[in-house]
Amino acid sequence: MDRLMEMQQLSRIFLLLLMIVVPNSGCLTNDATKESRNPEKQLGQLRVFLETHEDGIRSQRVKVLRSAPFEVVVDRAPILTEAELNRIELVQTELGYFIEIEADKRGSWILENYSATNSGRRFVISVVYPEQIWLAAPVIRARIADGIMRFSPDASIEEAHEIVLAVNNSIRKIKNIKKPKAGKESKDKAGEN
Repeated sequence: MDRLMEMQQLSRIFLLLLMIVVPNSGCLTNDATKESRNPEKQLGQLRVFLETHEDGIRSQRVKVLRSAPFEVVVDRAPILTEAELNRIELVQTELGYFIEIEADKRGSWILENYSATNSGRRFVISVVYPEQIWLAAPVIRARIADGIMRFSPDASIEEAHEIVLAVNNSIRKIKNIKKPKAGKESKDKAGEN
Protein backbone atom coordinates (compact mmCIF):
# COMPACT_ATOMS: atom_id res chain seq x y z
CA MET A 1 0.00 0.00 0.00
CA ASP A 2 2.84 2.37 0.86
CA ARG A 3 4.44 1.63 -2.50
CA LEU A 4 1.23 2.60 -4.33
CA MET A 5 0.99 5.90 -2.42
CA GLU A 6 4.61 6.71 -3.24
CA MET A 7 3.96 6.08 -6.95
CA GLN A 8 0.88 8.30 -6.89
CA GLN A 9 2.79 11.07 -5.15
CA LEU A 10 5.65 10.80 -7.67
CA SER A 11 3.11 10.94 -10.50
CA ARG A 12 1.60 14.13 -9.06
CA ILE A 13 5.06 15.72 -8.71
CA PHE A 14 5.90 14.75 -12.29
CA LEU A 15 2.64 16.23 -13.59
CA LEU A 16 3.22 19.40 -11.60
CA LEU A 17 6.71 19.74 -13.10
CA LEU A 18 5.30 19.16 -16.58
CA MET A 19 2.72 21.90 -16.04
CA ILE A 20 5.48 24.32 -15.02
CA VAL A 21 8.06 23.41 -17.69
CA VAL A 22 5.92 22.85 -20.81
CA PRO A 23 4.11 26.22 -20.87
CA ASN A 24 7.40 28.08 -20.36
CA SER A 25 9.15 26.18 -23.13
CA GLY A 26 6.11 26.78 -25.34
CA CYS A 27 6.48 30.53 -24.87
CA LEU A 28 10.10 30.38 -25.95
CA THR A 29 9.20 28.35 -29.02
CA ASN A 30 6.40 30.74 -29.96
CA ASP A 31 8.70 33.76 -29.70
CA ALA A 32 11.35 32.03 -31.81
CA THR A 33 8.72 31.01 -34.35
CA LYS A 34 7.39 34.57 -34.60
CA GLU A 35 10.91 35.87 -35.16
CA SER A 36 11.75 33.27 -37.80
CA ARG A 37 8.47 33.95 -39.62
CA ASN A 38 9.31 37.63 -40.12
CA PRO A 39 8.74 38.06 -43.88
CA GLU A 40 11.44 40.74 -44.04
CA LYS A 41 14.03 38.07 -43.17
CA GLN A 42 12.52 34.90 -44.63
CA LEU A 43 13.83 33.24 -47.77
CA GLY A 44 11.53 31.65 -50.32
CA GLN A 45 12.01 29.45 -53.34
CA LEU A 46 10.21 29.82 -56.65
CA ARG A 47 10.31 27.02 -59.20
CA VAL A 48 8.82 26.94 -62.68
CA PHE A 49 8.20 23.45 -64.07
CA LEU A 50 7.03 22.38 -67.52
CA GLU A 51 4.00 20.17 -68.05
CA THR A 52 5.06 16.91 -69.66
CA HIS A 53 3.88 13.38 -70.45
CA GLU A 54 3.95 10.86 -67.64
CA ASP A 55 6.89 8.49 -67.94
CA GLY A 56 7.26 7.33 -64.32
CA ILE A 57 10.94 8.28 -64.17
CA ARG A 58 11.48 11.99 -64.90
CA SER A 59 7.89 13.07 -64.29
CA GLN A 60 5.67 13.54 -61.26
CA ARG A 61 1.99 14.24 -60.68
CA VAL A 62 1.22 17.36 -58.67
CA LYS A 63 -1.99 18.93 -57.43
CA VAL A 64 -2.14 22.55 -58.46
CA LEU A 65 -4.31 25.16 -56.75
CA ARG A 66 -5.76 24.80 -53.30
CA SER A 67 -9.09 26.43 -54.13
CA ALA A 68 -9.96 24.12 -57.06
CA PRO A 69 -7.24 21.43 -57.21
CA PHE A 70 -6.41 19.58 -60.40
CA GLU A 71 -3.54 17.26 -61.31
CA VAL A 72 -0.77 18.08 -63.75
CA VAL A 73 2.18 15.93 -64.73
CA VAL A 74 5.42 17.90 -64.63
CA ASP A 75 9.07 17.17 -65.24
CA ARG A 76 10.81 16.63 -61.88
CA ALA A 77 13.51 19.19 -62.69
CA PRO A 78 12.45 22.84 -62.73
CA ILE A 79 13.29 24.87 -65.82
CA LEU A 80 13.58 28.12 -63.88
CA THR A 81 14.39 29.03 -60.26
CA GLU A 82 14.89 32.22 -58.26
CA ALA A 83 18.57 32.02 -59.29
CA GLU A 84 17.54 33.04 -62.84
CA LEU A 85 15.30 35.92 -61.73
CA ASN A 86 15.99 39.63 -61.37
CA ARG A 87 12.84 40.33 -59.38
CA ILE A 88 9.36 39.21 -58.44
CA GLU A 89 6.57 41.71 -57.87
CA LEU A 90 2.97 41.75 -56.69
CA VAL A 91 0.92 43.90 -59.08
CA GLN A 92 -2.55 45.14 -58.18
CA THR A 93 -5.05 46.35 -60.78
CA GLU A 94 -8.73 47.23 -60.72
CA LEU A 95 -9.45 43.62 -61.80
CA GLY A 96 -7.42 42.00 -59.02
CA TYR A 97 -3.79 41.14 -58.45
CA PHE A 98 -1.13 39.00 -60.07
CA ILE A 99 2.50 38.10 -59.60
CA GLU A 100 5.03 39.22 -62.18
CA ILE A 101 8.47 37.66 -62.45
CA GLU A 102 11.30 39.15 -64.46
CA ALA A 103 14.03 36.75 -65.54
CA ASP A 104 17.69 37.64 -65.93
CA LYS A 105 19.51 37.09 -69.25
CA ARG A 106 19.81 33.31 -68.84
CA GLY A 107 16.26 33.00 -67.48
CA SER A 108 14.88 35.07 -70.36
CA TRP A 109 16.54 32.74 -72.83
CA ILE A 110 15.05 29.72 -71.01
CA LEU A 111 11.54 31.25 -70.91
CA GLU A 112 11.70 32.21 -74.57
CA ASN A 113 12.84 28.77 -75.73
CA TYR A 114 10.39 26.77 -73.61
CA SER A 115 7.43 29.04 -74.39
CA ALA A 116 8.19 29.02 -78.14
CA THR A 117 8.33 25.22 -78.35
CA ASN A 118 5.60 24.17 -75.90
CA SER A 119 2.47 26.10 -76.87
CA GLY A 120 -0.65 24.61 -75.26
CA ARG A 121 1.25 23.07 -72.34
CA ARG A 122 1.49 24.64 -68.91
CA PHE A 123 4.15 26.31 -66.85
CA VAL A 124 3.52 24.99 -63.34
CA ILE A 125 4.74 27.34 -60.62
CA SER A 126 5.68 26.21 -57.14
CA VAL A 127 6.84 28.24 -54.17
CA VAL A 128 8.35 27.08 -50.92
CA TYR A 129 7.43 29.53 -48.17
CA PRO A 130 7.40 28.06 -45.58
CA GLU A 131 6.08 24.84 -47.14
CA GLN A 132 5.67 23.94 -50.81
CA ILE A 133 2.58 25.31 -52.55
CA TRP A 134 1.71 24.68 -56.20
CA LEU A 135 0.67 28.24 -56.88
CA ALA A 136 -0.36 28.44 -60.54
CA ALA A 137 -0.42 26.59 -63.84
CA PRO A 138 -0.84 29.10 -66.68
CA VAL A 139 -1.22 27.70 -70.19
CA ILE A 140 1.55 28.73 -72.59
CA ARG A 141 -0.21 30.79 -75.26
CA ALA A 142 2.68 32.64 -76.91
CA ARG A 143 6.45 33.01 -76.94
CA ILE A 144 7.73 35.03 -73.97
CA ALA A 145 10.46 37.14 -75.58
CA ASP A 146 10.89 39.81 -72.89
CA GLY A 147 11.61 37.50 -69.92
CA ILE A 148 8.52 38.65 -68.02
CA MET A 149 5.86 36.17 -66.95
CA ARG A 150 2.63 37.07 -65.14
CA PHE A 151 0.27 34.71 -63.36
CA SER A 152 -2.62 34.79 -60.92
CA PRO A 153 -1.56 32.99 -57.75
CA ASP A 154 -3.75 30.70 -55.71
CA ALA A 155 -3.02 32.74 -52.60
CA SER A 156 -4.58 35.50 -50.59
CA ILE A 157 -3.14 38.96 -51.15
CA GLU A 158 -1.38 38.73 -47.77
CA GLU A 159 0.16 35.35 -48.67
CA ALA A 160 1.17 36.65 -52.09
CA HIS A 161 2.83 39.69 -50.52
CA GLU A 162 4.81 37.47 -48.09
CA ILE A 163 5.81 35.12 -50.93
CA VAL A 164 7.06 38.04 -53.04
CA LEU A 165 9.08 39.40 -50.10
CA ALA A 166 10.63 36.00 -49.34
CA VAL A 167 11.53 35.20 -52.94
CA ASN A 168 12.99 38.70 -53.47
CA ASN A 169 15.09 38.12 -50.31
CA SER A 170 16.40 34.90 -51.88
CA ILE A 171 17.14 36.64 -55.19
CA ARG A 172 19.09 39.35 -53.38
CA LYS A 173 20.99 36.76 -51.35
CA ILE A 174 21.86 34.63 -54.39
CA LYS A 175 22.97 37.63 -56.45
CA ASN A 176 24.57 39.36 -53.45
CA ILE A 177 22.44 42.49 -53.83
CA LYS A 178 21.77 44.71 -50.84
CA LYS A 179 18.18 45.59 -50.04
CA PRO A 180 17.39 49.16 -51.14
CA LYS A 181 16.58 51.60 -48.35
CA ALA A 182 13.18 53.25 -48.67
CA GLY A 183 14.39 56.76 -47.87
CA LYS A 184 17.54 56.61 -50.00
CA GLU A 185 15.71 55.96 -53.27
CA SER A 186 13.51 59.06 -52.86
CA LYS A 187 16.58 61.18 -51.92
CA ASP A 188 18.42 60.00 -55.05
CA LYS A 189 15.49 60.98 -57.25
CA ALA A 190 15.23 64.37 -55.55
CA GLY A 191 18.96 64.98 -56.19
CA GLU A 192 18.50 64.27 -59.93
CA ASN A 193 16.07 67.17 -60.39
